[in-house]
Amino acid sequence: MNAPQSYRVGVVGFGIAGGAAAALLAGAGHQVTLIERAETIGPVGAGLLLQPSGQAVLGRMGALDEVTAGAERIEALHAVQHTGRSLIYLPFAAAGDGMAAYGIRRSALFDALTRRVHNSGVTTLTARIAHQILEVGDDLWIRCEDDDPLGPYDVVVVADGARSALRDSLFGTRHSRAYPFGVAWAAGPCSTVRGELYQVTRGTRNLVGLLPLGGGQCNLFWSIDLSEIEATKARGFEQWKAEVIAVCPIAEELVASLAGFQDIVFGGYHRVSLKSWRKGSVLLIGDAAHATSPHLGQGANLALLDAEALFSCLGRSESLEADLDRYIKLRRRHTRFYSAVTHLMTPFFQGGHPVLGHLRDSSLPYLPLVPGVRRQMARIMSGVFCLSHIEHR
Repeated sequence: MNAPQSYRVGVVGFGIAGGAAAALLAGAGHQVTLIERAETIGPVGAGLLLQPSGQAVLGRMGALDEVTAGAERIEALHAVQHTGRSLIYLPFAAAGDGMAAYGIRRSALFDALTRRVHNSGVTTLTARIAHQILEVGDDLWIRCEDDDPLGPYDVVVVADGARSALRDSLFGTRHSRAYPFGVAWAAGPCSTVRGELYQVTRGTRNLVGLLPLGGGQCNLFWSIDLSEIEATKARGFEQWKAEVIAVCPIAEELVASLAGFQDIVFGGYHRVSLKSWRKGSVLLIGDAAHATSPHLGQGANLALLDAEALFSCLGRSESLEADLDRYIKLRRRHTRFYSAVTHLMTPFFQGGHPVLGHLRDSSLPYLPLVPGVRRQMARIMSGVFCLSHIEHR
């Protein structure tokens, strides 16, 4: 069904937020151009946790079965200390009957979105590095490096990630903060973890996560101080493997399958906090608008919810300004809640503060025993806490 009002839309960034938004908006009758800086379009990272909130969006897009085919159904979060003492076992079903997450390969989600982008008639431009948005009368133009400006557009959707250059050009750099701790990612065979996201902590300096992806494969998450990456490499790969196994012995099968640091992806993450995601007819979505640390596994799911909310708002009235304001109202409470909670959680798991680690270890096992708390913790974990209903055409 065509939108009541059709717009020329420029979307910057072919990630989860940008890809989903472009496909949905083009399917609703808008004229969409998707601009990506990479020459070859593809996902970054091995796997992710598809929460019930993200599943709902993909289900309404008709993509859920496609994305979860061959994935691992995740029934619970299970966190333990390196000594083996259980910190928490929190099933998704505590949030509601039948709820579960999925450990999926990023490529499965990206491939599904890519097919929908191509099938919906989106114009896709690659190897275009957008660095400025120009306003000429009522039109917007996107200036790219070494190229003529692209446009004109009625609205520009900025979805170029946590390190968004366009966001910084519009709002300044003070709204983005890099965390000092990051992560080493790897994927490989792991027969020891099934049906749960398994995490092992040792204080707040060591954290290992194992997320099953289906087919006997797992995604490995290893916390690392970003300032120590070069020193870690200098100690050698065998030493790194020994350090991981010392904290999490059941990761040995996966770690043994890795040939060297070339099989590891080191990365950091940011917290982005803005008072508004809009400047005129320019709108930020996904990590460009509200990047968080990964400790609740919400990033991809927030991106999908953003895309669907924009689809439900754009063209709903005769005023573009009213549509964009409605989008912000629809998404503000949910995203700000998860941004705040994730930010508060991060130093309890990464940061090198022994007091916070002790407080976590002494309190976390007992929180789910408080009446009503277990369900609310599961709802937060599932991504459905503070989630407003999204209207659909």
